[in-house]
Amino acid sequence: LTRAESESNETGCFEFPKRFKNFAYFNVSDLDLSESSEFNLTFRTTKDDGIIFYIEGQFSRTAPYDFESLYIRNGKLNHLVFNPEPTGIGSSFGSYVNTDFDVNTNNEIKVNFFRRKEFPADRSDNDDSVHLARTGKSATKTVHRTGFIVNEREFTILSAPFPLDLKNEREEQLIWIGGGWPNRNLDPFEGIIQDIVDVKSNRKLTTPDSNKNLYMTCQNGGEDEEVVIET
Repeated sequence: LTRAESESNETGCFEFPKRFKNFAYFNVSDLDLSESSEFNLTFRTTKDDGIIFYIEGQFSRTAPYDFESLYIRNGKLNHLVFNPEPTGIGSSFGSYVNTDFDVNTNNEIKVNFFRRKEFPADRSDNDDSVHLARTGKSATKTVHRTGFIVNEREFTILSAPFPLDLKNEREEQLIWIGGGWPNRNLDPFEGIIQDIVDVKSNRKLTTPDSNKNLYMTCQNGGEDEEVVIET
């Protein structure tokens, strides 16, 4: 399929076969992902390790860069956000959570992952983290959390502000699924990733700007059909 032909496919379901290194990316430079973000997706795999979702700022071999990733390691799902000092010296910020159960079970895993999402405060929250969210004349104590909800189980931590610069030198903001540039040494994903949605804009990612060894599935009665996006 050409890119124009594939635009009509709204399934948003992608298969990454076992025998290849796989990836796809979407240029979402119009989305504001600096201060906060929230995505939904569903995946299914039997592999112990693999990258599911990855986004990074301007890459340099000599200086650190901001990134956010959702990945499987040793069968567990992980969410890592990293915001280093530009020089690599001094404090770095970010967050890390992982599941306490395996997700490589060949069952559908539904994930809602986010940076600085607002939650109602509870008694265990540090007072310095609590702020008031006002709706009309009423106010609710809330906190910001980063992490994910996996099959309705929550894994989050309190989150201070740490804006991310996620655009490259060409001002592109690329969301990678299933893999990444070869020089990043990211473990390729094997299985199915589908229903990727930016929650804040309610945009579903269905047509990659580029891909390698990607199959689009959940169409034509479930038959797999290879899609090559011309760029």
